[in-house]
Amino acid sequence: MTKKVLYIDIIHSKIGYILACMSSYSSLDLSKRIIDINNDIDLIKKSMIDKKNYIDIRNVIDLREKLKELKTRINDEGEVSLQGHKIACLLFEVSAIIKLFINEYQLDEEINEYLLLTSEYLYVCGRIVNIEVLCFENKF
Repeated sequence: MTKKVLYIDIIHSKIGYILACMSSYSSLDLSKRIIDINNDIDLIKKSMIDKKNYIDIRNVIDLREKLKELKTRINDEGEVSLQGHKIACLLFEVSAIIKLFINEYQLDEEINEYLLLTSEYLYVCGRIVNIEVLCFENKF
């Protein structure tokens, strides 16, 4: 396996762990979309193994819309500290790992956009976890 595929395995595994941790917090209503994202990450891995690097543009458009919708649940008033609830910290971590992955590898435009949207989506989910579970958000 290539380093790029192993990176995707780490991202996929971490998202799976986050989903397992979130099972106690069904009221957050975040798991369904994160499951879909993790399934798409698996498809990205398969396409990289097949050297096709392809993702359906409909998935990119759908995630873009879901991110817009999710952002309505928070006030976007600048940077926040990447600390707080355990699940929030895990979401912030995988968001950063995805950005590192994108910076390290040349990717097709659709995959790049999908992963950037995924990173931002998971970051926003982390903020929501902190706000809704801890009633806390440490802003800079």
